[in-house]
Amino acid sequence: MASGERGCASRGRTPGALSIAVIVFLLAGVGGQAQSASGSMPDMRVRVIFSDPFPSEGLVAVACPTADQCTAIDGNNEAVTFNPLSPGVPTAFPLGLDGFVARLVCPATTQCTGVTVEGQEVTFNPVSPLPVMSSALYPNQDFSGVSCPTTSQCTALGYHGHEITFNPDSPGSHSEAFVEVPATDMGDVSCPSATQCTAAGANVGGQFRRSNFITFNPTSPARRTIVTAPWATLGTIDCPSQRSCTAVGQGTRTGRPARSETAGEVTFNPTRRGKASLVVIQGGGSDVSCPTASLCASIGVGVEATFRPGVARTYTSMTLFPGGYQGEGQTPALSCPTTTQCTAVGKNDFEDTFNPGLPRVPPKPPPPKRRRKRHG
Repeated sequence: MASGERGCASRGRTPGALSIAVIVFLLAGVGGQAQSASGSMPDMRVRVIFSDPFPSEGLVAVACPTADQCTAIDGNNEAVTFNPLSPGVPTAFPLGLDGFVARLVCPATTQCTGVTVEGQEVTFNPVSPLPVMSSALYPNQDFSGVSCPTTSQCTALGYHGHEITFNPDSPGSHSEAFVEVPATDMGDVSCPSATQCTAAGANVGGQFRRSNFITFNPTSPARRTIVTAPWATLGTIDCPSQRSCTAVGQGTRTGRPARSETAGEVTFNPTRRGKASLVVIQGGGSDVSCPTASLCASIGVGVEATFRPGVARTYTSMTLFPGGYQGEGQTPALSCPTTTQCTAVGKNDFEDTFNPGLPRVPPKPPPPKRRRKRHG
């Protein structure tokens, strides 16, 4: 669930068919990392290259409400809906947005909502995008994330901590609140229910870095629960249930120098205040998707990691795009509708659909040492 960090002008154009190259191959033949017997190797991947005569900044957002339907948005703010395992020749539609798309969510196969860093939202039917269902501009907002627990309620989060909750059918009528922790740059938001959202932010100023996670009721956000993760910058989050959230990013476990940073995740109960400890996953870190509370996948610069949330040394990783997903000012995006299927998008209009496999079984703790009896 990656967030865009800079704006770009939307280029309006008429819908046009995309030319597509589709390659189906065994992952073992393209440099996937070997895994131990305790973790399963993803067996097949479908790669799709969406291309058109207009320059694009790559695919910047993706959402898959089901295993046979995904919708992606490119740097020109055009939407394309496709079957990730049999994409055919889908058609791209301009959404008429201004600014870089920060996040796309699809709570149903007939409804998607996207937000931009310029404070704009658009809701459309991905099967028949034009005309759009609704569109609204919220002045002085710079959205970095959005989550829609139902088709009638969405919560958008701004970089500076403003949250706006609205009905996508009539976005003009909305509620607004300030949920930021002081000195925190906000990133993603995830709402497992209509009465609970968790926002992720990071304090990167000074010598002490930490991530803050603020849980609130979007219909009555005055009361908040805050969880902190020291020595970590974790900006994307997914909450598969009301008692479990997983965020990914970069960090260290003990506050060591920045050169020792690695991709990591924290998993916590958002309803309890406290601190969460970083777990190293050595892959991913840019976006996360958790189809269940016991399995998450994360995407990074060409590397994917599958892991058991909050359990150390259970990750498995593999190389997806040899050239990486990340372009200038752009982070890759990931959506996993099931535990056996994920779709990742990134620069150069690449889309990868793959089986994330199973994480490793947690290692058994060493047996307790027996004390020798002294014979007197």
